[in-house]
Amino acid sequence: MIYNRKQSKFRILSIAKVILLLTVILCYGCNENINECIDNDLSISISTEKLILNQSKPYDTIYIINKKGSYDITPKNPKVATIEKITDDCFLVIAQNIGDTQIDITDNIVNTSVSLEVVVSDFHKPEVTSEYLLLKKGEVKEYYHKYLFDPACSITSDSDMSDIIESRLISSLGMLQIRTKEIGKESITIRMKYWDVIHYTIEVVDYYPLIVGIDSLNINHKGSNEYCIIGVRIGNGNYSVESSDSTVITAEIIPAWWNTECSSNYINPAGIRITSYDKKGYARLTITDSAGKTGVIKITVN
Repeated sequence: MIYNRKQSKFRILSIAKVILLLTVILCYGCNENINECIDNDLSISISTEKLILNQSKPYDTIYIINKKGSYDITPKNPKVATIEKITDDCFLVIAQNIGDTQIDITDNIVNTSVSLEVVVSDFHKPEVTSEYLLLKKGEVKEYYHKYLFDPACSITSDSDMSDIIESRLISSLGMLQIRTKEIGKESITIRMKYWDVIHYTIEVVDYYPLIVGIDSLNINHKGSNEYCIIGVRIGNGNYSVESSDSTVITAEIIPAWWNTECSSNYINPAGIRITSYDKKGYARLTITDSAGKTGVIKITVN
């Protein structure tokens, strides 16, 4: 058989046109719905799609599978469960309260997502306490709490490098030590593993304010030389007290008689013993500390 060169060339061109047309059709179909053309193996997935947390297992690790690039994790209800990233390929799911929630993981490259169902069936996280600490510049103070004995406790701060305080935990003593550097305010949080347990608001001052338990007092006098005792809660120590009318009342500073060792509400506390006499009337007590801070108590003797 003798082939015509022109016919052979025509057939080759026709086949090429058909192949090109099929390619265009396939590409057009992919552009119409790009998700249908992505192989299932390219979709992001996770190690499990349901997680049950409870008191004995309050957190668990989830691994990312088929991650093509950066991804976003969105907890639907952080009051039930939160997340904490460990590495690029895994994160922790941490129980916060009993309930159900969902966590969505979305791959930003191929725009695919998967959802993790989280059930917290039985969990009670540690109780959170808040404390306000008033400290003087240049001093070192220690504070004790039952949570601080746990070696899993750690400190988080509002700022990475605080110019106001330095703080450290000594778990063997159950102690938080704070060293003050500059005047100002700072907040720190004590965490036990993944849960906040203590919030401290710390204010550093040049001198303590003078705070007495009361600012006025009525004494119902029933006999000669009766007395009562009130307390100075906060001050700079070395107190003195003066009465505006010593014929009505007199006063003297005495040591604090109550237990103040375990409370941050008392700084250099002292007692004031007030003695009333047979004379009824009005007098003012003026209390002064070593920094020159003063407080006044208005007293009426009936």
